Amino acid sequence: MGKERLMSRCSKVYHNPYCHHARRIKNKNEFTLPWWEARRKGYQPCKCCCRLSYYIDYESLSISYFKKRHGMEFRYKKDALYVRTEIGCWKIMYSKNEEKMLLFHRSRSKYALNFKRAEKERYHVQEDALCYHTIRGVLQYIQDHDDFKKAESKGEKNIVFTKEIYKKQAERRKRKKKVNKVYEIFDKLEQDDKMRKNNSNRQ
Repeated sequence: MGKERLMSRCSKVYHNPYCHHARRIKNKNEFTLPWWEARRKGYQPCKCCCRLSYYIDYESLSISYFKKRHGMEFRYKKDALYVRTEIGCWKIMYSKNEEKMLLFHRSRSKYALNFKRAEKERYHVQEDALCYHTIRGVLQYIQDHDDFKKAESKGEKNIVFTKEIYKKQAERRKRKKKVNKVYEIFDKLEQDDKMRKNNSNRQ
């Protein structure tokens, strides 16, 4: 959607360029500013276009694409868009203060997901997805995330890392597996030593 916002010299409200309220502004009164500069000058975000429901309507084609191409399911409730994928569940919200999308990932649970009650689930902030201004960008992030997780679970060695953080996560997991193997060896040696001592004491 970009950083520029449209406003009128006759009001103190700024709009996304494609907002239907913005189309009513006369050319002689129209000007643009980055949203943070508009805020600094005392302008307030439009209640119509500066919210998640606006982006859902505006990006309906992108949402349909991810639904058909990648099998994503969507549910909108209480200013949040819930996304169900093959291997996870996500929550997208819109921050008016930061003019960007916020992404949350469903926390691990021993219970199966009931997507009809997705708002009841527990979520955590997806900290490496902090700079998306469109729903399409967030959905592409989710798809890249799932592709990486599926490839890793299959044991694929030549994984294309779409984000540096995935590479670091994979390297951390490898290091952890190696450390755990060493601990397992030491535990086995310790158990064998105890068995030998017990057998010698019986004799």
